[in-house]
Amino acid sequence: MSSLMLLAPLQGWSAPLDEVPDAVFATRMLGDGLAIDPTGATLHAPCDGTVVSVAAQKHAVTLRAANGAEILMHVGIDTVALAGEGFELHVAAGEHVIAGAVLLSFDLDRLARLAKSLMTPVIMTDGERFRIARRAQDRAVDVGDFLLELQPVASTSAVSTDAGVEIAKNVVIQLDHGIHARPAAVLASRIKGFAATVTLEAHGRSANARSPVAMMSLGI
Repeated sequence: MSSLMLLAPLQGWSAPLDEVPDAVFATRMLGDGLAIDPTGATLHAPCDGTVVSVAAQKHAVTLRAANGAEILMHVGIDTVALAGEGFELHVAAGEHVIAGAVLLSFDLDRLARLAKSLMTPVIMTDGERFRIARRAQDRAVDVGDFLLELQPVASTSAVSTDAGVEIAKNVVIQLDHGIHARPAAVLASRIKGFAATVTLEAHGRSANARSPVAMMSLGI
């Protein structure tokens, strides 16, 4: 696989994830990347790809590029609590988009008043298959400027499991906003410690619980 160049999806200031006021993003629990402190109010596709998931609260979109890399863009911090207020979606899950296509727009002034932070993480979620080779950090970026270069890494062996043992359990999700970015990242990180295949099923669909993006796509 060749390198993938990601373009800035948002106008603003590109900063390290360490500056994001949320431990899940700052500690790279969801993956490596950058954060953009926006001065623009429109989120664009950073590359050609397929829309994997769109948050029901309209604040986050994940794309899958042709090489399999998944890129999560999460507008603001704790914006899930706004329940879509101030956001307008322009794409749907399953839709193919080209680099620069408008994904969503938002009311910058409203979010500045209501959200914990406007910092918008742009995350490469699969650190086992890709690494960031270059990044445009600590600088102003316009939509379409170079942001990140992703390079594939050597594949690792699949986890060996005992296919003869299966455990199933029904659970009730009691989180106020369901399985959004933060709880999905925490759950996936806990599962990494087990040599097992873990699947989450809801709404007639299933997802690999080792993947935060897959879990978020269930819309729980």
